[in-house]
Amino acid sequence: KRASRLDLARATAAVSDADLERILSDTRNDVRRAYFDLVAARMRVDLLDEVRALADRARTAAAARVNAGDVPRADLTQAELAVATSDSDRIAARGDVAAARVSLNLLLGQPADAPLALADSLNDGALVTAEAATAMASSSNTELQVLDRRIEEQRMKVALAKAMIKPDVAAGTAFTYDAEPEFKYGWRLSAGVTIPVFTSHRATVVAEDATLARLVAERQAAAAR
Repeated sequence: KRASRLDLARATAAVSDADLERILSDTRNDVRRAYFDLVAARMRVDLLDEVRALADRARTAAAARVNAGDVPRADLTQAELAVATSDSDRIAARGDVAAARVSLNLLLGQPADAPLALADSLNDGALVTAEAATAMASSSNTELQVLDRRIEEQRMKVALAKAMIKPDVAAGTAFTYDAEPEFKYGWRLSAGVTIPVFTSHRATVVAEDATLARLVAERQAAAAR
């Protein structure tokens, strides 16, 4: 029983370590996502600046053709509407950049308006294959690692519950001195066995087995997801 309790304590400590690693991994993942959200937002602003320049050139051309009498004034109105729409999109995109920068700064523990120099773009590196991505997710996913540790912890709980069914055996000795008039020196041996009568602990074993089966099913579902 003592060995089972020690095994359970070690397994519980391993679960705590896995939980800590999961928190660190989630934080790193949040930082990566926030970083590339900011990269994408800035790229969108650059693209919209180019679209605005094109819309402005189209409006200038439409104005010249209207003045020349080649096209109706509705074409100029349509070009001006395109310019106004482009300006509105640029304002919204700049707002997205500001929001993404605030989110990243907060994750990094910096002031919300701290400037950021983005070193990596969306064009750097190559996409992994679906097979490689699946293999990486299965081998390094911290959620699965936590579930593995919890399953191992639960196995130790099952082992401890089964160990509690076994009876406790106790033995002892004693030395008696100067117990006159019966004797001057004496030894005493004792032994005892605790047999469960009203509490057999078998219900605990059933409950722990059921919990283990549930954790295994959760792990299978997480791996499939």
